[in-house]
Amino acid sequence: MAVVVAAALPAGFRPENGPAQWAAAAGLLTLLAFALTRPAVALGMVADSPETAANLPLPVMFVPWPTGPGVRRLVRRCGGGARGPGRRDPVG
Repeated sequence: MAVVVAAALPAGFRPENGPAQWAAAAGLLTLLAFALTRPAVALGMVADSPETAANLPLPVMFVPWPTGPGVRRLVRRCGGGARGPGRRDPVG
C-alpha cells in the first residue's frame, strides 16, 4: 500500500485522512487479500496440474474490479495529472 501511495502522490493524489482511516484502509486491504487467497488456495489444491492451478483462481481475482462508483469518487479527489486517465473508466 505504501508503494501505491508513493506512486500516486506525484500523480496528484492528496490524502486528507488521518492515521485511523489509513489503519482502517490497511486492515480492509489485508482482509481482502485474505478473503481472495483462501479460495485460490482451495482451487489450487483440487487442480490436476500446475497450469490448471495457476488459472483456476483468475475469475476470483477479478471479482473486486467492477467498482465504477469507487473509481469515480477517487478520480474526483486526484489532482490534474491523474484525472485524465481516471475518467476513461473501462468498467463504469
